[in-house]
This record gives sequence, C-alpha cells and structure tokens, in this order.
Amino acid sequence: MQTIIILLIMICAWALPNIASAERILFIPLDNRPVCYEYVLDTMRKAKVDIKTPPPELLPSSRANGDVEGMLTWLEREAPQASAVVMSTDALIYGGLVGSRTHQIPLAELDKRVERLLAIVDRLHISVYAYSTIMRTPRMSSGRVEPPYYGQYGAQIFRYTQLQDMEGSIGLSHKQRKEYAALKAQIPADHLADWQARRDKNLAINKKLIEATKADKFSYFILGKDDTMPFSASHRESVLLSKVSAGLGKDKYINFVGADQLGMILCMRAITDFQGSIPFVYAQYNQGVGTQTVPTYEDSLIGDTVEGHIWALGGYPTRFLDRADLVLMVNTPIKGKTLEAASPENTTGNKKNKPEQLLARSRAYMQRGYPVAMGDVAYGNGSDNALVKKIIDTGMTYQFAAYAGWNTASNTLGYAMVQGLLAKQMTTTDKNQVLLVRYADEWAYQANVRGQIYSSVVYPQNLNGQDLGKATTRVQAQVQKTLRSFVAEHLQEPAASKLQVTLPWERMFEVYVHTAR
Repeated sequence: MQTIIILLIMICAWALPNIASAERILFIPLDNRPVCYEYVLDTMRKAKVDIKTPPPELLPSSRANGDVEGMLTWLEREAPQASAVVMSTDALIYGGLVGSRTHQIPLAELDKRVERLLAIVDRLHISVYAYSTIMRTPRMSSGRVEPPYYGQYGAQIFRYTQLQDMEGSIGLSHKQRKEYAALKAQIPADHLADWQARRDKNLAINKKLIEATKADKFSYFILGKDDTMPFSASHRESVLLSKVSAGLGKDKYINFVGADQLGMILCMRAITDFQGSIPFVYAQYNQGVGTQTVPTYEDSLIGDTVEGHIWALGGYPTRFLDRADLVLMVNTPIKGKTLEAASPENTTGNKKNKPEQLLARSRAYMQRGYPVAMGDVAYGNGSDNALVKKIIDTGMTYQFAAYAGWNTASNTLGYAMVQGLLAKQMTTTDKNQVLLVRYADEWAYQANVRGQIYSSVVYPQNLNGQDLGKATTRVQAQVQKTLRSFVAEHLQEPAASKLQVTLPWERMFEVYVHTAR
C-alpha cells in the first residue's frame, strides 16, 4: 500500500509541470495599444493565468505593421508548451488593425497568407481561438489609421456607403438618390476605388475564415464589427457574411460589434474551457429604453450585444439572479442616445441618467453577496461623470468587481464582464489596482483630463492631437501630472502619485496607465 502511495505521489509530482504548461495561453493581439495588449496581460496575470505573447518588436505598433513571419514562427515554436492560442487574424494576415485598413497587398497574396495560417493551425494540436474584424466605416478620421485621403474625403465616403447600404435594404428617396449621385461625383474615383477594393478583399478573407470555422479549424471564432452604424458599409458586409455563417452555432462562432475587446473575451473563453465552467451572467439595465439602446459607433441593440459577449466568453445569459456568477450593471442612457463623454452635458451634476437608482440596485446585489461589474456606456469614449462621482460619494469605488467605461459600448462591456468574472481569482489588492487603472483611464483621462490637455496644451501649441510626433514626450509629461492631480483630488487616492502615464501611440486618443512597481 505504501509503495502505491509513493508511486502516486511521484506520478503527480512529474505531472504538475505539464499541467502548468498545458494551461498556458499564447496570445497574439490585434496590435500593441494598451487596451489590446498590456491591459489584457495585466488582467490575466493578476488572475493567475499563465499567458505569453510574442516579443514586443514583432507586434503591430503605431509606426509599423506587425512582423507576420516572426509572429507565426514564434507561434510554432511556443505551441508545444501551451494548450491554447488566442490570435488576431488581422495581425497575422494584414500585420494589424491599421494594416487591414491601409495595406496594398494583392488578394492572391492575402489568400496565401490565410492558407499558410490555416496550415500552421492544423499542425498546432492545441485549441485555437481566433478573431477577425470587418473593416470599420468611420464618419471621419485623421492621423495614420486610415488611407491619407480619408482625412479630406472621409465624411463623404461614409455618407456614400451609408446611402449604398440603404439603397440595397430599404431603398432611397428621390432626394437621397440625388445626394448619392452627387457624392459619387465629388469623391475622386481613384480614392473610392482604392477604398472599395480594400473592403472587397477584407470581405473575401472573412468569408474564408468563416469557412475555416465550419471546417473545425478554430475552437471558436469571433467576427467583430469595428466602428459601424445601422446603415454603413460595415453593416452591409455583416449581412452578407451572415449568409456565409449560416448553420454555425453560438458554441462555435459569433458576429457582433467591437474589435479592441475581442482578445480579452477570447482569453476568458479559453479559461472557461480550461476550467470546464460556464459562468452565468445576470444583466441589469438602467431605467429608460435599456436593452433597446443602439449606442454610437454600433449597429445593434445593446441587449443583443450583451448576450453575444456572454456567449462568446463561454458563459450563459441567465434571467435568474440566484444562478448568477456575476451581475452586470449596464449604465445605459435613459433616452437611449449615447453622446460623447466630451460633451458639455457630461457633468458631475447631471441627473438625467439617474445614477442614484442604478447604484442603489448595485449595492443591494453586493449586500446579497453577488460580485457586481459596472458597464458604463451612457457616453461614448469615456465615463459618465455623474455616475462616477456618485460611486465615490457613496463609498462604492472599490466595492465593484469591475468597472469599465471606455471607447465604444461593446469595448466597455467586454472588459466589465471579463474583469468582473476574473476578480474572484485575484487578490483584493490586485483587483483594486485593476479598478484604479480603469477609473484613471476611462473616467479621469478619457472624460476629463484629455479635454483639459487639448485646451491647455494641444490647441495653444498648434499640435496635431492625432499625431503628436516629437511633442509626445512633453505632452505626456503634462498628462501624467494633470491625471495624478485629478485622481488625487477627486478619488482621494493615495496611490495617485504612483500612476505612470504614457501616450504609446503618440496621439491623444488613448493613454497607458499603470501603477509603479
């Protein structure tokens, strides 16, 4: 008997390293923006998840596309020591999200890249979770993230494709037909042809990836819709691709709005698969139109978006509170219109969205022992100032399992759910550090400090906020100083002085906030 016990101990001791390495996630992000990269890694590591990424120099960055060959070589080399990979196919086919919008790669070459990627997937013998995006259709854009002509003709191209989508779905009025013809005459033909050709390539590649999903190449595949609208080129292509994906169940594939949160979502799905668990998420919306809200930059009802995210991360959207592993509070605008966080209406004294009632419900759930995550989507590109002030005033700052309020509604919801579900795997200190970074980024910077720096630094010095260039170092020094002061004053946070703040993409749109080690 003693011999058997010793043998069992020896077997277990031998197996432990293999168990640890078997649950490693290899993560190839969309690019190296903090929301796609550092924040995902920080969340996973605080939740004690073994996650590994390619060397930073291989990843897509603000100035260069990713090294596709280098990332694929790294993947093949590291796969034997892991049991799952979460990969951005945009990174491995176009060299990143920006690359997918600006490349001049022939379709034949893109097809070869897809075939090479799928051949590697066949040889990996590990679970593969992949995500791609439908090219966005922004109203306008500047900087380096779209073709150069989009800065001049972006608004016209957006409206042209919006009318194009409407023509094929609901039809155009006589006035709209005249506008459609006029726009086609206004936009240089070579610009429109270039833009459409790239969209056509993206559509063709996404068809191939969906077919690969049908052929069981991927354990799960998400097709994200980057910035879109109810009528747009992105919406039109999503409808076309829904016909290709017919027959695929939610256990294998999903298409919903958003891009930057998809890596976080699929890392969570890999974890739920490792654990053999199905987290139940109970969603509670603010008063007003609630689930029927269609947020800015999106083309779907937010109720559908929430459910889609729950399915994608490996969970189940429950209507029974007693089954919930997480309560997701969704701060939707009462009237269903999501303004920009920078709008004059977004003040601490604004009571239109009734934050008191939403927080009273949150507190009641907490008192009953439920972990509660706050998805703050009342505004686009930043927090609801009235809500956050009320969170602070009521002493609930660190009582949430998670808080998110950045960029698009879907970006916010993905982060709130995943960080909320993983909070139980974190120490209280680590969970609170995650919360501090989210408040500092989404509330302090996005909704407040960014506008202050535009007014005090960017505009007076005639800088380009979308491409700061050589001015980045001095601007980010001012951002760090202002953000630390803001957090210390309003959050009464002693750790404010330790916040490190940079502008990694040399633009004002986003920051990287982390606590000094």
